[in-house]
Amino acid sequence: MKSATFKDKFMKLIRVGQQAIYINTHEEERCINEIRASFNSYREENADFAKKLARFTITDGIQFIDIELSPIAVRAPDAFMNLAKDEVDKEHEIQEELANQAQSGNKKQKAIQHPILGTDTVFLLPDYHHFFKDTCPDRLTIMRTMKDCISKFGPVGNTFVVIAPSVYLPEDLEKSFVVLDYDMPSEQQIETLIGEMFISSIADPEEAGHLKAFQNHFAKNKRQIINAFKGFTAFEAETALAMAVGDELKREGGCKGEIDVKEVLSHKKQAIEKSGIVSWMDTNIDMDSIGGLEILKEWILKRKRAFGQEAIDFGLPKPRGILLLGCSGTGKSLAAKAIANILSVPLLGVNMGDIFGSLVGESEKNVKEMCRVAESVAPAVLFLDELEKMFAGAQGGGNNDSGTTKRVFGTVLTWMQERKAPVFVVATANSIEFLPPEFLRKGGRFDEIFFVDYPTRTEREAILKIQVKSVCKTRADKDLDYHALSVELENFTGAEIQSVVEDAMINAFDAGDKTVQTHHISSSILNTTPLYVTAHEKVVAMREDLKQKAKSASRPEEVQTSYKKPSLPENGGRKIV
Repeated sequence: MKSATFKDKFMKLIRVGQQAIYINTHEEERCINEIRASFNSYREENADFAKKLARFTITDGIQFIDIELSPIAVRAPDAFMNLAKDEVDKEHEIQEELANQAQSGNKKQKAIQHPILGTDTVFLLPDYHHFFKDTCPDRLTIMRTMKDCISKFGPVGNTFVVIAPSVYLPEDLEKSFVVLDYDMPSEQQIETLIGEMFISSIADPEEAGHLKAFQNHFAKNKRQIINAFKGFTAFEAETALAMAVGDELKREGGCKGEIDVKEVLSHKKQAIEKSGIVSWMDTNIDMDSIGGLEILKEWILKRKRAFGQEAIDFGLPKPRGILLLGCSGTGKSLAAKAIANILSVPLLGVNMGDIFGSLVGESEKNVKEMCRVAESVAPAVLFLDELEKMFAGAQGGGNNDSGTTKRVFGTVLTWMQERKAPVFVVATANSIEFLPPEFLRKGGRFDEIFFVDYPTRTEREAILKIQVKSVCKTRADKDLDYHALSVELENFTGAEIQSVVEDAMINAFDAGDKTVQTHHISSSILNTTPLYVTAHEKVVAMREDLKQKAKSASRPEEVQTSYKKPSLPENGGRKIV
């Protein structure tokens, strides 16, 4: 079943006489234009549709949209609200008078002049949420007058429509409003915008060949280019595309009509990080950069094609995500980056500390913004790191923060269960102590739950080779005894192995040696106390607990032994000793 569009939802609310609507969007102009187009379209199909659009701002006062009525020079928000109330009060008096006349049977009725704003008026109120805040000196008067208006709007067909980039509704008004999220540009709208931008950017007839080159390149790379522009507002998309087209037109050696997707993604990174809630993370880590975790790697590679159209046509459900459990430093964060790299989609990270705000309702707003951004950029990987720190109060009911933690956690759980967009969630936790049972359930929210344990001997050798290559580069001795060092590194995490190699590099340099040798690394191992030792009981208990509750991300280590099978006598008889 096709989901309802913003236009469908908005016009339905207008038709049923909803008195107050709150539209959450950064795209005020595009939103108002779509509302105007929706009204005009509905008028053409329904001749009796008499509603009019009036836009109020503190700079222009009241202006009517698509109707030839003179503007009203009322610019103060309290004066506007008083005018709206006076107009609707007059209309109510007129309606009452008409009813009385009809009841008395008086046929000689006077010609009645209805107030302009008294009936069938939809008031568009951009930025009006600022007047609900404590910083507005007339806040109480404005809210009281708005409540009075809303209570009288039903019979006369009036509606207040607040348009703002974030939802801010005081308790006095929140039950009166229906909140709508204005959709980011759809794939079809992005395609139309790109086509129009090509034509407007290359208006010179002498550059017609360039226009054709851009159009051909877009046709061949449509999916990749559209995905790069998803998550932009229309204005942001126009800006990024204009710069990409401008750079290509000035390309040394001549224009080939190519859109630099990497340049577009750099603009997207800036746009996403403006919120301060979601960050755009680099995905220059591939699976070869991670030692071990072979079972996890195989699981991801098997699902690499599951985001594509071929998988949708086959009927595959969209992959939902994985939960990685394990001690700190075992490679969970690296795995998230590698997963995004394999799937060839953006990696979005959430700064958990920024989710919770000091103002009432701010935390809930932030988590909704996180979900909105992730869906607008999809397909993408959303990386939720160290969940236990974010939701430590969820099991206790959020008693220490008026239930904020519990509400935020509930929002995340609901979104993970019901989201439609292809957002693959990679969540990590060092401990499951504070994670409610519903978060540990496979199927609805996660496709699999993996336990990332301390690396095995084989994995430690692989990690050591990767770190030596990364840290030491050409300074590593070609005869390093990786096998012996991997044995010495027992109970070290991947992060600790990296630290050991970095320390060995410093020691080699300090000793005046030209290369990092086995004894440098061995010395660093001896001088490093791993977490396994400093928090031994806690680590052991945690590992034993997680082993029972999650699938291992690594293959079990083969038993190493010097035992040799005894040979049988040459004649095949029994050997007696």
